[in-house]
Amino acid sequence: MSLSKIKDKAVVIGIDGASFNLIQPWLDDGELPALKTIMNKGVYAWSKSCYPPVTCPNWKCYSTGKNPGKLGIFWWTNFDRTKKDLYLPRDRLFINKEIWDYIGNAGGKVIVVNMPLTYPPKKVNGILISGAPDGLNTRFTYPRKLELFLKKEFRYKVNPSDLHLVREHDENAISNILDLIKIRFEVARTLLEMNRDVSFLHLTIFYINTLHHYLWDGYHVKEAWKIIDHYIGVFIKEYPDFNFFIISDHGSSKINSVFNVNAWLEKEGYLNKKLIIHVQKIFEKIKLNRENVLKYMTYLGLIRVARMLSNTRIGRFLESTLSLLPSYESIGNLKEIIKWDNTLAVALPQGLIYLLNPIENRVLINKIKRKLLGIVDPITGKHPIKRVYSKYEVYSGSFLAEAPDIIIEYNDGFHLSANISESKIFSRPSIWLAENAHRGIFLAYGPSIKGKGYLGYNVSILDVAPTILHIMGLKVPQDMDGRIIRDIIYER
Repeated sequence: MSLSKIKDKAVVIGIDGASFNLIQPWLDDGELPALKTIMNKGVYAWSKSCYPPVTCPNWKCYSTGKNPGKLGIFWWTNFDRTKKDLYLPRDRLFINKEIWDYIGNAGGKVIVVNMPLTYPPKKVNGILISGAPDGLNTRFTYPRKLELFLKKEFRYKVNPSDLHLVREHDENAISNILDLIKIRFEVARTLLEMNRDVSFLHLTIFYINTLHHYLWDGYHVKEAWKIIDHYIGVFIKEYPDFNFFIISDHGSSKINSVFNVNAWLEKEGYLNKKLIIHVQKIFEKIKLNRENVLKYMTYLGLIRVARMLSNTRIGRFLESTLSLLPSYESIGNLKEIIKWDNTLAVALPQGLIYLLNPIENRVLINKIKRKLLGIVDPITGKHPIKRVYSKYEVYSGSFLAEAPDIIIEYNDGFHLSANISESKIFSRPSIWLAENAHRGIFLAYGPSIKGKGYLGYNVSILDVAPTILHIMGLKVPQDMDGRIIRDIIYER
């Protein structure tokens, strides 16, 4: 199919962790005028993430239109029940076609900027720039020669070197993220100007969610959102023939309390730890944790040395030692910490529980589900758990056997930690001020969009790709799980 047969063009601006919970006061005060215009003249709705509400797998769910059971990706890492260990399923990031593949195969030129989970970049009919946080600062573009242009003209980086200092509220590190957001937009804008025959652009603003986590609704977060809003206004003005979709992979909410799931599993007798965990508790008391060690190594200039030693015996020893240190959001070195012979279940962060028995025990699952729903937080007096699902209720596909057995939908205001060194079931928020939420944002505006304002129902993140393909006049693949949102489209 030639480009002339593609009916309409589209821009997708993905804002990691965007939530009406956060931005509504700024919308009401007139500080985000471009987004307000889209909401008034286009359509908007809450969007519902796939479980769990995390960057990985949800940006992949958007781009493929498929649920994690078809992707084989259930969090940043999956749990291998046989090896009793975590693994990164990187090869699975590339086995499914994405929206820009379908458009490119139909003859449409595409530009993809800063998309998570696309490293190393694959060949597309146009341009692909791999994104944070999993991309590296080298070999991140297709075509390869584009990298030199980006570094020369924009000092482009996928990941800033001082990112870890944001948790310390370091002004320079925060300022660098604000600059990075501007650069992402300027790169996308420049590439569109240089390639006027493009029919599809995707741009992800990832590190805004880092600011959400550490600063929540502070001054710098508002400034970041004002930058985003400014550029959205610029794009809408400069490209009136494009349809715009403003989406998020998940939402965000302020943390009032932390529910430590592995501590709860231990108390209920489903998980047992080795004595090494007591050493970790001593480390915690003297604030010797992984984040602080990495911070001091950075100050002393030792990070580069550690990377040079990474494949040596000394490097492997250092890596093993570091993995035993407690971390704010880590389940640590599972093989060294858990007594597997006496363990029935283990949790990963943000609401995933795996049973150790490869043959599913429905009785045990139902028992754990009932207990979870009855939990009350003594700190806030509220229930941390909204709903609990088995994997059959939320996933489908060829990777279903590898999926977590229990999936928790938690209420706003709670952070579900899987920190294996934590012994308290509930604790106060410490480093993160905000957690990912299940509801994100969806806005659409442009020549093919019927202006309705608030839709009154939730839009699934799986619906975005089918809807855009339909607007562009392309057939929606049958193996996509999302639906076309027909009532927002002018059929022409």
